[in-house]
Amino acid sequence: MVKVDDTDISVIDALRKNARASVQMISRETGLAKATIHRRIKKLEKAGIIEGYTVILNREKLGRNVTAYVLIRTAPAANYEDVLKEVKGRPEVEDIATLAGDFDALVKVSVKNMGELDKFVLKYIRKFPIVTHTQTLIAFQNTTKY
Repeated sequence: MVKVDDTDISVIDALRKNARASVQMISRETGLAKATIHRRIKKLEKAGIIEGYTVILNREKLGRNVTAYVLIRTAPAANYEDVLKEVKGRPEVEDIATLAGDFDALVKVSVKNMGELDKFVLKYIRKFPIVTHTQTLIAFQNTTKY
């Protein structure tokens, strides 16, 4: 296991703010030498701590004005992972988490409007034979960018 120190955390924090930040930009922000930044990033990637880089999308500018969280419950002893594999590839799906408790999974979606949300939940998710119940939570506001 790789030990992560305060220097690693400062590099990670800089990359979380801007995954496209250059080594030079991170060096200016953190006050660390460019060689140190480069070495730490490579170490964190090799250790699997940094698994990849991503894009943060502005949902509104894409016309996806509705964000919702869909809780899914499946039949007892059903293999809900098959449903999640299918759902994962959908363009409106942003994140999926499996859960302990009354529901088996939580799916975060962003869609253009309530009609698209209706189609996703009622005409897609609920059509899986093993899905026994859904609950949809609509987000009024998103405050995080990651």
